[in-house]
Amino acid sequence: LGQSWGKGMSGTVIHNAPEYPVIDPEPGFGIIFRGMRTGEFVAWGFHTALGLPAGWIAGSPGLKRYSAGLGVVMFSVSGLLLGMTDSFYRILGFKENAAEVKRLGVYADKKKSASA
Repeated sequence: LGQSWGKGMSGTVIHNAPEYPVIDPEPGFGIIFRGMRTGEFVAWGFHTALGLPAGWIAGSPGLKRYSAGLGVVMFSVSGLLLGMTDSFYRILGFKENAAEVKRLGVYADKKKSASA
């Protein structure tokens, strides 16, 4: 896996080697979503719930319902992306990932079992 990584999902170049085991060097949506922890799902729900009053308050008098709905969608997407970002870094081995390694396995082990 070397010292330098190419473009990641975030569009940034990571120049440090991972400190923790790599679960998947090129994770897709499914593994990132499965790698989310309970606290990240709670934060996603909190963001979604916060979108309703935020959209209602921000809306003009005739459009409060529409702006509240838009607020829910926007805050929900932002909460999901925040949770998936942490999961993404754990799967790549840049954050502590003991629970994910136990649940999802390590890339080197998956590679060995696929070739056998």
